[in-house]
Amino acid sequence: MLSSSVLVALVIFSNQSLIGATNYPLEFLIVPWIIWAAFRFNQRETASMTAVISAIAILSTLRGLGPFARAMPNESLLLLQGFMSTVAIMGLILAALVSERHEIESALRESNNRLRLGVDELRQHNDKIILLNEMGDLLQSCSMAEEAYTIIGQYGERLFIEGSGALCMINNSRNIVETAVVWGKHPPRQDIFTLNECWALRRGRIHLLNEGGLELLCPHLNAQPPLDALCIPLMAHGETIGILHLQSGLAGPDQPNREKAVITEIQLQLAKAMADTIALALANLKLRLSLLDQSIRDPLTSLFNRRYLEETLEREIHRAARLQRYVAVIMLDIDHFKRFNDTFSHEAGDILLRELGVFLKQQIRGGDFACRYGGEEFILILPEISVEDLRHSAERLRKKVKELHIQYAGETLEAITLSLGVALFPVHGITGKAVIHAADEALYEAKHQGRDRVAIALNTAEEPPM
Repeated sequence: MLSSSVLVALVIFSNQSLIGATNYPLEFLIVPWIIWAAFRFNQRETASMTAVISAIAILSTLRGLGPFARAMPNESLLLLQGFMSTVAIMGLILAALVSERHEIESALRESNNRLRLGVDELRQHNDKIILLNEMGDLLQSCSMAEEAYTIIGQYGERLFIEGSGALCMINNSRNIVETAVVWGKHPPRQDIFTLNECWALRRGRIHLLNEGGLELLCPHLNAQPPLDALCIPLMAHGETIGILHLQSGLAGPDQPNREKAVITEIQLQLAKAMADTIALALANLKLRLSLLDQSIRDPLTSLFNRRYLEETLEREIHRAARLQRYVAVIMLDIDHFKRFNDTFSHEAGDILLRELGVFLKQQIRGGDFACRYGGEEFILILPEISVEDLRHSAERLRKKVKELHIQYAGETLEAITLSLGVALFPVHGITGKAVIHAADEALYEAKHQGRDRVAIALNTAEEPPM
């Protein structure tokens, strides 16, 4: 640029014109040159070009050369000064305007880029809010905790693609935290830890391990320290039920320092919303399961109640009819229970019923059902059992119940005996009500024959094969 300016200045401010135009006002050629420089370069370079041209113009004018040469040197310099000042001011003003325009354009481009990034980030955030709502809807439809944990793991991986995480729940004893589900490439290793091993559970508030924050790593993460970590306590109905844990990659010798905060403010807000959704959904699920359990369980013995018995028996009978299988019903009654109550008190009778409930649950198979029918009467439903196994099971119950030792007021109470009535679908009835009635008649017969025995219902259909 400077060399071109020197050449232009020498052509204008000398008596040797390259184009032979000695009488042409060549000094005005400087104007487009300066205008071009103002648009092409910045203010500093334009000023440098103007200074070079002015220096050559002054030297040439003092030597009596150029378009401003006059008889009087002072007059020549005065004319040159006026001309070059005008040209310089014009060039600097144009350069300033052009530079300002470039700055405005650069600022607009930067603003547009930030706006575009903001729009993209907002779109991604909206997409994740939609995913969060989907997760909430699915959690409200879960019928067991395991289903909810699976959904949380799948959506956690979709909501926090670049990170890892875990859902940790406090056990019923409220002394241990157990990992329910994990996701991501680097989930936390420790599956079980105490409440004191998590800062979020200690303080009852969010604990963030991030760049620029306190370096307080939760002890349950010591086995595999992450670069950044977030623990959010799950609060529902005024009770802490667990934590939602999120973390980035693992810290190691090749990563002594964090280059940036992996958990951003937007991710933090999303994690809070996810934690609130999970906490409320799991608390509602626990409440629903508790209410369901109360509706189908007997509060004293924890066995199924009569309502559940009737529904389950009808379901098992329909299944057995379709598969051409047997369903057995054993109705049992504690012998002389009224005398037991009168002798040892009703409180001792309640303890007996509760212990008998535990005993029955221990004696039945995995697919069988033990129910309290009413008072001291109990019913066992045994699907898909043969006649021989049914008789053997009933006799085993009658004999083993005598080994049941009931403790009350520091004393061991006397052993009890059972009378049992047995009926079988479809031999003794084709409906649940009919089979229960047949078992009840068999129980009455066992009582009539002297108690402490098993009685089989009278056949109302063809005798089952032995």
